Amino acid sequence: ALEVEDISATNGRQIAYSSLNIRIEDVNDNSPKFKQKSYKGAVTENAANGVNILKVVAKDADANRSIYYKAEGMEDVIKLIKIDKTSGQIMVGGKIDREQLGWLNFTVRATDSGVPALWSYADVSIQVLDENDHSPVFRDYDSNISVSEDAPAGQTIIKITATDEDEGEYGRVTYFLDNRSGSSKFQINPETGEIHVSSPLDREEQSSYNLLVQAYDNYQYGFTTGDSRNSFIQLTVHVSDVNDETPQFVEVSSQCTTISEFHQEHEPIVNVRAIDKDDPKSPNGEIVFAIKHGDEKGFFRIESVGRGRAKIYPLGSLKGRYGNYSLEIEAKDKGFPPNSETAIYPICVQDFNDNAPQFVIPQKNFTITILENAPIKTEVITVRAIDTDIGSNGAVRYRIRKDPLGNYKTFHIDSITGKITLRKTLDRERQKLYEVRVEAHDLGVPTPLQSDLDLTIYVKNINDHEPQFIVDQFRVNFTENKPPGTERERIINTVDLDDEDEDDIKLDVCYFIVGGNEQEVFAVNPITHEILALQPLDREAKDTHVIIIKATEECLHQPEKIDEFDSSDDSLIKLIIYVNDENDNVPVFTQSTFTGGISTDIDFGTPFMRVLAEDSDYAMNAVLEYSICSDITPIVAEGLDLDNNTPFVMEPMTGEILLNFDPQKNQKGYFGFNVCARDIGDNHDIAQVYIYLLREDQRVKFIMRSHPEEIRARLLEFRSVLANATDSIVNVDHFRVHENYDGTIDKTKTDVLLHFVNPLDNTIMEVEDVLQTLDYKTEELDPFFKEFNVLKTEGADKLFAGEKSSTEMVMILWLIGICVFLVITLIVVICVCISQRARYMRKLKAATTTAYDEPAHRTVAKNEIVPNTNRHASEGSNPVWMTGVGYDNWAAQEEEEEDHMRQEHMENFDSLDANVLNDSYEEPSINPAGSENEVEEEDDIDDIPDYLKGDVMYSRSHHSGGGSTLLISSKDSSPDRDSESSGRGSGSRIGSAHEQNRYGSINRNLSALFPAGMPPVEKLNNPLASSRLTMEDVSIPRTEL
Repeated sequence: ALEVEDISATNGRQIAYSSLNIRIEDVNDNSPKFKQKSYKGAVTENAANGVNILKVVAKDADANRSIYYKAEGMEDVIKLIKIDKTSGQIMVGGKIDREQLGWLNFTVRATDSGVPALWSYADVSIQVLDENDHSPVFRDYDSNISVSEDAPAGQTIIKITATDEDEGEYGRVTYFLDNRSGSSKFQINPETGEIHVSSPLDREEQSSYNLLVQAYDNYQYGFTTGDSRNSFIQLTVHVSDVNDETPQFVEVSSQCTTISEFHQEHEPIVNVRAIDKDDPKSPNGEIVFAIKHGDEKGFFRIESVGRGRAKIYPLGSLKGRYGNYSLEIEAKDKGFPPNSETAIYPICVQDFNDNAPQFVIPQKNFTITILENAPIKTEVITVRAIDTDIGSNGAVRYRIRKDPLGNYKTFHIDSITGKITLRKTLDRERQKLYEVRVEAHDLGVPTPLQSDLDLTIYVKNINDHEPQFIVDQFRVNFTENKPPGTERERIINTVDLDDEDEDDIKLDVCYFIVGGNEQEVFAVNPITHEILALQPLDREAKDTHVIIIKATEECLHQPEKIDEFDSSDDSLIKLIIYVNDENDNVPVFTQSTFTGGISTDIDFGTPFMRVLAEDSDYAMNAVLEYSICSDITPIVAEGLDLDNNTPFVMEPMTGEILLNFDPQKNQKGYFGFNVCARDIGDNHDIAQVYIYLLREDQRVKFIMRSHPEEIRARLLEFRSVLANATDSIVNVDHFRVHENYDGTIDKTKTDVLLHFVNPLDNTIMEVEDVLQTLDYKTEELDPFFKEFNVLKTEGADKLFAGEKSSTEMVMILWLIGICVFLVITLIVVICVCISQRARYMRKLKAATTTAYDEPAHRTVAKNEIVPNTNRHASEGSNPVWMTGVGYDNWAAQEEEEEDHMRQEHMENFDSLDANVLNDSYEEPSINPAGSENEVEEEDDIDDIPDYLKGDVMYSRSHHSGGGSTLLISSKDSSPDRDSESSGRGSGSRIGSAHEQNRYGSINRNLSALFPAGMPPVEKLNNPLASSRLTMEDVSIPRTEL
């Protein structure tokens, strides 16, 4: 509203009112604004066009403005959607595939209708939801797979992989094998797709398998609802062969295959066939045939003629090789390792009668001597012929061919054995020569073959002497390793003592081996008398051969064998054959490793161990030289100072190893080096040596009831058993005759000192550990210890402690003896001093005894108070009597002067002892009533103070008118007192305060009578000790108290 006032008005205020309308025109100064800065939505892939996805909304603060929407972004995304430009509704505009675009990201621009137009943007993200629109696809697989037939169950043969472009359960693949494939031999892992063997395979049963592999997606949730997609592939699994089958022979005949010895080389003898079920295309199924046994002489060969087939042929001519042969044929495949099988094929080579008999005894026409006085049926000679044919073709028969002179009638021949004997008697004067022809023929068919032998039989006078050797022994030498027959030695000739006629035919002397030569190593030529070796000799096997040779003129008759040489038979000679040595053997150490030990008890230059090698050769060829052939290295060494010197040296001839340094007590470790043994031909062998450093207390001593020689003979066995029982290296340090602990020698026992080495770390085992191990193995070692007579095992340190110098030990023993003597002397002196001191203390107490005051009429003179209980006793009768102390028996010296005084006292007392013992007494009082006296006496005894009870007590006497009488009682009457009854006598002052109204005053001290050294009263065996009897009642003299 407007108000107008006239300010010039004179008559009051002049005001007018009016209304004014103002319209503000809008200016497009505001951009559209989306309700959200970004929008998110989702759409299923493959959704139909026009399906609403989401809606975007923008507002504009300007008036009357229209907003238009437009999608902007990548072309691939924009073409899949469309947007209502006025409402902002976003819809499906094309085919959406999640596998290509999982999200649709674009921008929506909102533009107003102003001029100029304003706009704003909002981001839109639309997730594409998956659908199961893809099937699994198999990737990179080989449809042909190989697996070995010996693959174990569970072995993976292939891994199948299938992918699905879907996601989630739609993209999860599950694998299966079709039940109709695989024959239950294979299984597949549903999750990983790994196919593995489920049961053993056998290629010979089935060589390949067709597997149908199926892959399903969404199997867990969609298989039953049909929302699962699948695909499959087919795999072929080939089972590769392994050599698990053995070749098998077929058509093997047990009958002999018969052929002639003239069988042609190119003609097969027998066919061989075998099969192998392994893969024939692999080496496992290929068969190779060979003759394994039965053809040691090489008469046959086998040749393969095809797969699994072969033929046996002659290797050469079989002439003369007749016989039965069993050929062991081996069929072996080429697998690895190969399998083989054998079969026997018998082959019989028949003989053909193509050989005539040949005489071997004698080999040629021969002259025989026979005595003219020989009886009928005397053997002239036995001829022998052999036929190399067999069977009937080789059966030889003999006969004497008829001759014109009729010599055949004088002799007879056995057709089978060839033995010729006399059929008629001989007469040398009528005929001294007979010539006969012996015929040997076989039984071959169709035509037998034969040979002839001419014999000249000489009739001779009686031969009285045989050929004789002039010596009993003859020696020859042969060299070992020589080829047979290269060395020949002629044997000494014989002499014949027979006289020869002019017309006699000189007969040859033949030598035959009749003893020894069991192995037929040597042969003797009977005619030339030469001996030769039939085989190479080996001196190491046998260096001397002894054979017995017999000389005889009966060259056609082999003499009988004899067992022993008879020196009385001059036709015999003992031939000793020495085999000369050649350096054909290499030295060999008895051990590959030698071990030993050293300690501080071994001096410099001492041999402490020995290596040993053996050479089977002889003489100079067996002489060995030992040496250290490597550096001597301390493998482990502590506390060792070698000063660059060689710690060990070796004796070249004996093999002894000598110590070349001074051992130290703190040394540890061991050495290792090589030793060599060489012979004259530079043949050598090498062994290792380990030497251990040890302490003397690390040795174990075995005490054995055996001599050292017996133990050395079985040393290796002894060490071996201990090493096996303790699992250690055992070294022997010393042997010695046993020494007892007292130093005596026991020659029936032996001490063996050993040390044991742990082979794991080469350290010396402590004695306690070794003994503990032996204790654990007691049951195992008991038979062994009994066999070796082991009596005891202990540490050896005691032994070495006893090996000190004898002079030093003697000095030590003297010092010990002197010390013992001085100690004993000191003890004796101390005991004497203590005894004398006690003695003089007793005397001193007795000498210083004092008296107390007493009434004059009761007082005994001072000179009467002496250390004796009986003044009438002789000197020394009382144990407390002492002399030489400065006082005498005063009563004895003044006896006469004081006689009247003693008479006065003796009127009331029965004994002088009472004068001394009763220091005080009461005046005699007469009690008229005897019974009352007894009661009073018992009361008085009970009323005696404790310090007066014990061994010595006082009682009023029944015979002295009430006077005091000495009583002895047991100390047990007062249990409260000290157990030592004599203790009251040691200087005690009793009675000075006693109840004098009943017992009188005490004026004497008892210490003089009972010194401290006096034995207890109860040990005096006093009959009064346990009674109340007085001296008169038991009739004991008072001097015996």
